[in-house]
Amino acid sequence: MNSLPNILKDEGYVTKVTTFVPSTALRSSYPPSSGDFTQEASSVMPDLLKFLASTLSPLRSMSYAQFTSDKPVIQNGNLKYYCLFDAIVDAFLAAMAKANNGHVRVLVSESEINTDGLSKGNPSLAGCGGVFKDNFGRFIGGYYQGLGTQIAFFAELMAVILGVEFAFHFGWHHIWLESDSTVTLQCLSSSSFVPPWPLRIA
Repeated sequence: MNSLPNILKDEGYVTKVTTFVPSTALRSSYPPSSGDFTQEASSVMPDLLKFLASTLSPLRSMSYAQFTSDKPVIQNGNLKYYCLFDAIVDAFLAAMAKANNGHVRVLVSESEINTDGLSKGNPSLAGCGGVFKDNFGRFIGGYYQGLGTQIAFFAELMAVILGVEFAFHFGWHHIWLESDSTVTLQCLSSSSFVPPWPLRIA
């Protein structure tokens, strides 16, 4: 994992490298200040957190909200928690601090989008689509669209754009986007990228 950022940089890609750690990696999570990793997780977490801190990358965790209340449901010293979501995030932060690293952000995603686009030629008949999954990895929806005669790059871009539009429509504002097109992701993260004419907004 340490060599991956350098490999991507040498290939011209500017991106963060992170990994997903499930809540089952926590040996203790209640109260949140007692958050601690399991023995198995503790054998790798210090080195992992050191790597993430050195690259300013977040730790990805699909923590989830189980309930909300108008009264505190968890009391931890002076801290009051109104939903399990906040408590689990704090438990992760406490466990990370005990692993000798408190400088890595925790990235929480409500849902995940896997997108893809293709063209039978370049250009030729093209289409795109995507799949939505919840924080447990369960299928919650999908979409597809024919694009007529287009190049593959256009189809990959449209798959991402449609996915983000659908996510916004359903109120999923914290999403994890995955695409098999590194060129598309690189372009979308570039401030100087100029999209194909049909995708420009007048």
